[in-house]
Amino acid sequence: MKSVLKRLVAIFFPSMVCIIFVAMAIVYDEYTNVHSDNGSIISYQTQKITRPENANTQTIFLGDSSCGNSIDAELFTRLSQQATQNLCLTGSFGIASNMNLMRRAIKSYPNLKNAVFVTTPDMWTKSFPNEGNFSSGIQALGYVPYFDRMDLGYVLQRLLNLKIFWRALNAPKSSLGTSGMEYDYLKQGPKRFSNGGLPAPTPNLKHIGKISRDRVAELKALNRLCCELKGQVKCLLMPGPGIDTVVNNSYDFINHLRKTFKQHGSCVVFVDRFLSYPHEYMGDNSDHVDPAWKAQSTEDYFKSLKLLLAGTSENSLNGF
Repeated sequence: MKSVLKRLVAIFFPSMVCIIFVAMAIVYDEYTNVHSDNGSIISYQTQKITRPENANTQTIFLGDSSCGNSIDAELFTRLSQQATQNLCLTGSFGIASNMNLMRRAIKSYPNLKNAVFVTTPDMWTKSFPNEGNFSSGIQALGYVPYFDRMDLGYVLQRLLNLKIFWRALNAPKSSLGTSGMEYDYLKQGPKRFSNGGLPAPTPNLKHIGKISRDRVAELKALNRLCCELKGQVKCLLMPGPGIDTVVNNSYDFINHLRKTFKQHGSCVVFVDRFLSYPHEYMGDNSDHVDPAWKAQSTEDYFKSLKLLLAGTSENSLNGF
């Protein structure tokens, strides 16, 4: 009798843990699909990958909202003479989710040559964004997007944090139902630096903080993937844009970023240029270029990348 009970417990307990875990995943997945910018952007970008007319894509941009608001894919296509897609997500997803999209893009884009990752410098000080990573795994690829050789206990400790799901269930509904997409990315809010809706930053504002252990783990995972793809897809990493006074005040922080990227990114080409603009060029966030200046930032990114992109034609290099 005791042996039967032991067997039942041995089966029942792990099964219940799995059921609870899956239920939590479904609840969060439903939340992100219906109520958040994250759900909308991951759906929008994954649908873009599967469209047959995009099959000839050669360059993809991946990253957070600083990337999504800075890159006009059609203009970059014309400048580089390479079919380009802006697949950027938001800061809630982190590098891991962008790696998911990259893996999927490789399957859908047989001619893919370049994957350019663009993230705001502040992102590297934040903790592991398990909310976005988890939802992208469920929504985009059907599996949890964590990596070989990462500490499983560390990942599970973050993933099974009930506060995440409590916040999800109690979060206000996104405004995307009325605002939606604009310029191939999430529509910006009405209050912007460019229209005076947001005040100019103080002259001494700067980036501060230490590079988090979580982000170094993501960077290492990205580097492993890019090493595996070496010779097939070229990986490039470039900082997102910012307000000029903030970038100019952040020399120590930026120098630390440079060292971190070079230390852990042997198979990732670090593009050492921090684009900055007057605050009048920025939109609803200090790292969101206003749509009116998106063409300018796209041209600036092309100038920074044109000599590094794999497969760039001589005509495109001479024509800008």
